[in-house]
Amino acid sequence: MSRALIGLIKVLSLNQVNWSNPIKIKSRQETIINLYRRLFGRERLPNDKSYWSMAGQCYFEGKYVDSEYDQVIKSGLVSPDQFNGVELNKDIHDANCNICGSNWHQGHFSEAVAANLSSNPGIVRHDDTTFPRTCVGDFAELMYVLEDTSDIMVTFTMAIKARGHKSSIYDLSSVLSEHVLFMDTFYDGKWNFSKDCYVYISSIAGTEMATVYFWK
Repeated sequence: MSRALIGLIKVLSLNQVNWSNPIKIKSRQETIINLYRRLFGRERLPNDKSYWSMAGQCYFEGKYVDSEYDQVIKSGLVSPDQFNGVELNKDIHDANCNICGSNWHQGHFSEAVAANLSSNPGIVRHDDTTFPRTCVGDFAELMYVLEDTSDIMVTFTMAIKARGHKSSIYDLSSVLSEHVLFMDTFYDGKWNFSKDCYVYISSIAGTEMATVYFWK
C-alpha cells in the first residue's frame, strides 16, 4: 500500500462526527452560550478568563465549520486565544493543532485543567457519553480541581438513555449525592446548582443526553 493511500485512510478515519447536526448546534447554543449569558449577565467571557472543553475533533481537511470551537468563537462568547480544547486521542489532538491562535492539550481533562489553573477558567465543559454512575468520578475530580476558582460556570453532560439502558436526571442526583469527593467539593467550593437540565436526543444511535450546570 502506498504512503499516499495510508495517509488518506488516516485522514478519513479522523472524520469522526458530523458536528454540523442541527441538534448539536442547538444544544451548544442553549447549554453554553445562552446559559452563560443568562447566569452572568454578560455577552462574553472576560478577557482574563479561559474556556475549557472536551473539544473532540474541531479540524478536518482545512475546515472547522460548525464545530464547538467555530460556534463559540463566532458567537462572540470567547476569543480564539481563550479557547482550550483537551483530547486524549493523539491523532485528533494533532489535527486540532492546525488551528492556530488557540490552545490544544492532549491528555485527561481534569489533569489538563489542573495543570493550567493560571489560565483562570471561566467556562468548563465536561462532555461525557457514558451513564452517570460511570462518569461521576471524573466529574468529581474536575470539580475538586476547580474548588477554589471563582466567577465560573461548569457544565456536565452525560447519557441517560442508550441501547436499551435507561437512567434519568434523578439517578444523576442520587449518584452525585452518594459521591463523597463531589459532595465535599460542592459545599466547600460554595457552588450553585440548578435543578433544571437540558435533555436532547443525540444523532449518534439515538442516545438521550442530559446537561446539568454549576456556577459561582
